[in-house]
Amino acid sequence: MTIISRLTAAFAIVLFTVLAVAPLPAEGQGSPESDRAALVEFYHALDGDNWNVNDGWLSDRPVWEWAGVEACYYHTSLDCGDMEGRVTKIDLYLRGSRNNVNGSIPIVDLPFLNTLIIGNSNLRKEENLYGRIPRGLGNYVYPRLRKLHLYGNLTGEIPSDLRRSRITELRLGGNFMGEIPSGLVTVGSVAICCGLTGTLPPDLGSLAGGGSRYVGGGIWLGGNNLSGEIPSEYATRTGYSHTVPYTIALGNNNLTGEIPNEPGHWQGHIQVTLSGNRLTGVIPRRLREQEHKINPQQGGRNLPHEFQAVDPETDRAALEAIYDALGGENWTRGDNWKTDLPLSEWSGVGIDDYGRVDTLSIGGGGVAGEIPREIGNLRHLRELRIGSTRSITGEIPREIGNLTLLETLQIRRTNLTGEIPRELGNSRFLRELRLEDNNLTGEIPRELGNSQFLRELWLRENNLTGIIPRELRRFRNRINPQQGDQILPVEGAEDIVDPVSAADKAVLLAFADATNCCPQGYNWSSTLPVREWRGVTTSANRVTGLSVPHAGLTGMIPPELANLPLENLVLYGNSLTGVIPDELAEFASTINPQANGRHLRVGTASPSELRIILSSESLSVTEGESVILTATANRPVTEDLTITLTRASGLGSLATSDDYTVSDIVITSGQIEGSTRLFATQDDLDGEGSETLVLRGQWADDKQTSTLRLTIWDAAVPALPFVGALLLACGLYVMGRRKMLRPH
Repeated sequence: MTIISRLTAAFAIVLFTVLAVAPLPAEGQGSPESDRAALVEFYHALDGDNWNVNDGWLSDRPVWEWAGVEACYYHTSLDCGDMEGRVTKIDLYLRGSRNNVNGSIPIVDLPFLNTLIIGNSNLRKEENLYGRIPRGLGNYVYPRLRKLHLYGNLTGEIPSDLRRSRITELRLGGNFMGEIPSGLVTVGSVAICCGLTGTLPPDLGSLAGGGSRYVGGGIWLGGNNLSGEIPSEYATRTGYSHTVPYTIALGNNNLTGEIPNEPGHWQGHIQVTLSGNRLTGVIPRRLREQEHKINPQQGGRNLPHEFQAVDPETDRAALEAIYDALGGENWTRGDNWKTDLPLSEWSGVGIDDYGRVDTLSIGGGGVAGEIPREIGNLRHLRELRIGSTRSITGEIPREIGNLTLLETLQIRRTNLTGEIPRELGNSRFLRELRLEDNNLTGEIPRELGNSQFLRELWLRENNLTGIIPRELRRFRNRINPQQGDQILPVEGAEDIVDPVSAADKAVLLAFADATNCCPQGYNWSSTLPVREWRGVTTSANRVTGLSVPHAGLTGMIPPELANLPLENLVLYGNSLTGVIPDELAEFASTINPQANGRHLRVGTASPSELRIILSSESLSVTEGESVILTATANRPVTEDLTITLTRASGLGSLATSDDYTVSDIVITSGQIEGSTRLFATQDDLDGEGSETLVLRGQWADDKQTSTLRLTIWDAAVPALPFVGALLLACGLYVMGRRKMLRPH
């Protein structure tokens, strides 16, 4: 095959994929009347006259009053727009019992259908749903389908073209044959039984995001004839939260090999069922509490625990050494230490299932002395907290690097000196490291960035020197300032090149301004590469995914967000208002519901709504100079309108205690524009260099205008090179002009 023919074939594949998953326009997709006709056809195809529950079907009542049917209509909390009266859901699993469905799966014209449920896993053998699953069910037949539950006496193979669908919840029951199709990467919840053969696809559900707030994601494939090993990718999945686990149920198959057990495996809130297979090896430490779902294997064999043969007396000796070194006889919280009682009864000590110490908290009155190196013998320790007392002196022992399972380390507000041990880089599960407000010296070890799970790093108020390593720059606001208000520079900050396009980054910053995104810890900052922003997915230098649920977002979704080539957009559980822009209608199910249970409608805001945007002839000003700020309305105001400007330092949430009034802009009656002059002073700067300020407007009834970013430079510091400044100003100007926060 020539190079040209290969390129042609590749282009054809890409074009086909784009066309296969692209949402269909609302025009030309029938009407509420055609949906009613399709439901009648659906009813007869599945012998609806004999259903146990068929209330309303075939009557003149609205289709949303037919049992199990949902449709958009004006009485619902969802404003439907072009979907008014269109059928979105059919659920024939009603009243928790068999519904006497009889027939093969019909193909009818319901272009807005997003949920199809026939039967339940408990009733798989009772519903007489037979035949094969039609090809194209999740793409060209029902292009908006997200949830598909089919249980009955289905046969044949699972259609391979399901991988081109947007289904996120797939549950099938029947007597299937063949293998699980590869490429089902977006299916966050998949349950299939029975008869499947072959091996487990490693990519199954890999891009699904772990389910939802209400339904935990998972893989339920028990009771098939699957063989081979458990893919290590399954061990890296995680649940939505601590209350909704991710489930991997693979029991009663013919799986072989060992349970994956590498660093980073089984980290999240996860439930497993692996019994009834032919697995070997040991039960990983993080799954020890689920032994009853892993054992027995076929033939009655039981897998042993990892670390089962370790002597816990080594932990007792280590604790006694710590007690002696830190003046234990004077502790006010030292109940039962150095007694013969079980370690679990010693104050501040927690143990795991093997009797090993996994948590240790030492603090309160009387704690004084140096931390002994024997602390490194507590090899099962996951959480260690020491302080807060200035009577703790000396250095952090390098043996602390022996605690390779450590997840949390807090030693703060002490008089510790010396350097931060590089050996802490051995703790690859470390999530939280807090060493602030001590007297530590030396440079920050680059090895602290070895843990891919690190979410909290606090090193402020020490005497550290050198630079902030590139691997840790996202924590710079928790590393600076040091004692004496010293600021450590970030390694290579001036050379950081963000591979994501400037246009995409400007859209995200506009979204952040419009919605008050994002909370501390999300790393949304114009000085950091977009790939380091939490909740953002990138591919080929473009932003392809945005997931910030339950992040306290407010305001309205800017329509500019549709300029991103998004494959997923998750914004539910916030307090957003307004509408879902038409261009983002396909993501309505992952934008809704909001925190208060409301559903945002799809559509556009009324053009009669008064909107105000802020702008400036320059987005950069040097101390001592001034800049004109302008407020422009989308139509003449009917009476004098005062816009109060407030200013918040930083790039995160605007609702901070640092907000303070700058000045007012007045748009007089009959006009559309007003302006004011802002003078930059030394008070605007926290120190030398520059400060990015976020200005926002507020007018009657607490309605907001847009926001504007302004960079103020110290008079002694030269501005950016001309080209860089020009590019930055252009990008920010486009962002400021395009983003509008509409009153609500």
